[in-house]
Amino acid sequence: MPADGKYTVYVRYPAVTGASTAAPYSVSTGGAPVSKPVNQTTGAGTWVSVGQYTFAEATTGSVSLTPATTGTVVADAVKVVRDNTGEADAEKKDFTYTYDTNGNLLQITDTQPGAKVSDYLVSYSGLNQVAKVEEKKGTALLKTTTYTYNENGAPVTRSFDDAANKDDQFSSYTYDVRDLVDEVKNGKSSTDTAPKIAGYTHTARGETDVETKANGNTVDSDYYLDGLVSSQIEKKSNGTLVSQHAMEYSPNGDRIKDTAKVQNADNHAAYLENVFAYTFDPLDRIAKVEKKDAAGATVLSTESYTHDPAGNVVAQTVAGQSTSYSYDRNRLLTATTGGSTASYTYDPFGRLSQVSAGGKVIERNTYDGYDRIIKHRQLQDDGTTKTTDTSFDALDRTSSKVEGTKTTNYSYLGLSGEVLSEEVAGQVTASYQYSPWGSRLSQVKFKTDGTTEDSYYGYNPHSDVETLTSEGGDTRSTYGYTAYGKNDDDRFTGADKPEAQNPGKEPYNVYRFNAKRWDQSSESYDMGFRDYSPGLNRFLTRDAYNGATADLNLGPDPWTSNRYAFAGGNPITGIELDGHCFVAEDESRCGMEAHRTAGSGSTATTGQTSQTEPDQSPADWLQDHPDSGGDIDINREAFGNVLKDIGWMGLGAVVAAAGGSLTGGGVTVCGTGLLCPAGAVAVVGGVAISAAGTAVASTGASRFGNDWGRLFNETSGSASSGASIDPSIGSIRPSEQATVGRLAGRSEYSGRTFSASPHEGADFLDDLGRTYDAMGDGTKAVYFKETDFLRSIDHHLRKGNDFTVIDMTGYAPPQVELVSNYVTDFRRRSSSK
Repeated sequence: MPADGKYTVYVRYPAVTGASTAAPYSVSTGGAPVSKPVNQTTGAGTWVSVGQYTFAEATTGSVSLTPATTGTVVADAVKVVRDNTGEADAEKKDFTYTYDTNGNLLQITDTQPGAKVSDYLVSYSGLNQVAKVEEKKGTALLKTTTYTYNENGAPVTRSFDDAANKDDQFSSYTYDVRDLVDEVKNGKSSTDTAPKIAGYTHTARGETDVETKANGNTVDSDYYLDGLVSSQIEKKSNGTLVSQHAMEYSPNGDRIKDTAKVQNADNHAAYLENVFAYTFDPLDRIAKVEKKDAAGATVLSTESYTHDPAGNVVAQTVAGQSTSYSYDRNRLLTATTGGSTASYTYDPFGRLSQVSAGGKVIERNTYDGYDRIIKHRQLQDDGTTKTTDTSFDALDRTSSKVEGTKTTNYSYLGLSGEVLSEEVAGQVTASYQYSPWGSRLSQVKFKTDGTTEDSYYGYNPHSDVETLTSEGGDTRSTYGYTAYGKNDDDRFTGADKPEAQNPGKEPYNVYRFNAKRWDQSSESYDMGFRDYSPGLNRFLTRDAYNGATADLNLGPDPWTSNRYAFAGGNPITGIELDGHCFVAEDESRCGMEAHRTAGSGSTATTGQTSQTEPDQSPADWLQDHPDSGGDIDINREAFGNVLKDIGWMGLGAVVAAAGGSLTGGGVTVCGTGLLCPAGAVAVVGGVAISAAGTAVASTGASRFGNDWGRLFNETSGSASSGASIDPSIGSIRPSEQATVGRLAGRSEYSGRTFSASPHEGADFLDDLGRTYDAMGDGTKAVYFKETDFLRSIDHHLRKGNDFTVIDMTGYAPPQVELVSNYVTDFRRRSSSK
């Protein structure tokens, strides 16, 4: 039972001939059952009460029906209803939202009991940009966040004013000619004479090249040509190494090796040196992680994972401990480790409500109507129960947390989810500073003696917090994680190093795996929409969207069909975004919409070069490495010519190629000119080849197969219906018409309607709202790009060898200059008209 109280028990039964007049029901409240005969000749199909009973919270009750001495007994359903008479509803949620004529949110009113902020008032600039957010309690102004922007809409200043003057903050940002951030200042006010200044330089492709932290440390990143990080090195201003990573990837974009070296926070002259090797199953799910010594010769520890077809971990071995799991409809039922079994119980909404082991309830969760855990109780080793109460604001953000006698209140930046400060007993205990894109840059700890201590966040290539460095640049604390995010204690040093004598000590830093907030009491992470348990490798509640269509689409999508699984079974490549979806290191989301370049050669194979040379095309690379594609039955010369036509194509670029039957790496492609039912493809030199005779840039065979299948599923009409041009929106240039004409002959685009795009940087769009770039002079084979508009400018600049930019009309001079810079950098040719 979810709570103590009196419950009325109801039973339901269908009509049946010869029904018993005394069906022998019995009700158990945890003790001796109570008999309750029911006349089933009446009330069939309705709820019939069998009495009111007192249940204790977490008690397992039962209702049973046995055969009667005379007549037939039937059973259908049972329900229990708690008597709430005389109880005040202290959990009411009542939010009101007001908008202007442009659809901008103007006000949120929160009337729930105990709300710390009753109203959020938002004002806008003439361009509908958020200019100010005010937080009020009644008529009293509590906090104000203001924003200013440059002519391109990028934020220039961001200020936070606390009426109580507890933790005011002011941030300013400057940009280079490409509107890429080159400096971030964080201070107490606009007149702060000692702000924290972080600087950035970027590559020609817009990637972060060197980050200079406010403590003087520099983080230098290098990339493969597909955009994946090849190395990341952090050093102090005097050149002392703080951390270092060297990565290698599979053709599918999965990280298969990470050579890591991190300064030990307990001894700055020593380093934590390990080589991590990752193995994946055929569905790109993590299978094994080996942590080796610095030389990579000795295996120090091994993690192994076995997944079922739905992506659930059914068996694992971590830190020498083996665990097996059982499931029912993707809900975890049991976990067995070393002969001990824990059982998991869910409420009717699919939320984990209780964990039992050894005949005891060891953990309980209570939820509000929005699937948020408002009370967590956990049995301690001494037999006591530790209780944590959590409250939320109208924006689904944690507003306060109560653990015993300690209450922590949280302040946020405007309407965002970025925690600016934490208060305990009315005093600020910690504050955080951010970049314009929300990356946490630093933490300030407020000590009881009135002094402060600054720490600067360092992230590994997976975006996990790996280090906190001091004002002097040395590590203050280091962190490490297993594949699914449990703490790797061997890599914890410094302030948050585990202590056997004090296992429940207060964390110095609570932002860790995936850069998300760690809750020590429940041993889970707040991932945004849902809480995630790294000990169970899964979320505690099922994934869901409010919109019926959006929620329905979660089911058939192979990356989200399991409503509880984490990162599609690949937490090495997947980085959780918000509790709904994950992003991979190649920027694909939930396995789709990756942004990579074909033929980058980001995989380092023994005895082979790990990437193409600056002047080398994918075709040349393939010809130099004839065995790189495995067992491939294809005309290599013809394929090489196709790749030369493709050149350095961006993601989604497609070129017509010679058809044929080919196999590679155990993946088979049909030779009939039709796609295999399973969406099979082969990958050669980072380029996926389909049997339809096309070469497609892809993050991997499995992901491409999924995307290709989605194209078929989204097609409206038969293959013979063809694509069309909608003349009502605007005309399409002849070269674009030629492209659309070619698309019309492709079955996956049958039924699509293409029209001129009103967006700068995109040539035309289809009736699904997807934008396309038609590149080239019309003499080449078909090639186009499909992308979100927000990335279309960037993709315009990634032109391939022999590609021509056919129209620069309407581009601003800086954008034309950018195209020129890109062309120069990659030795590409373009012409602007």
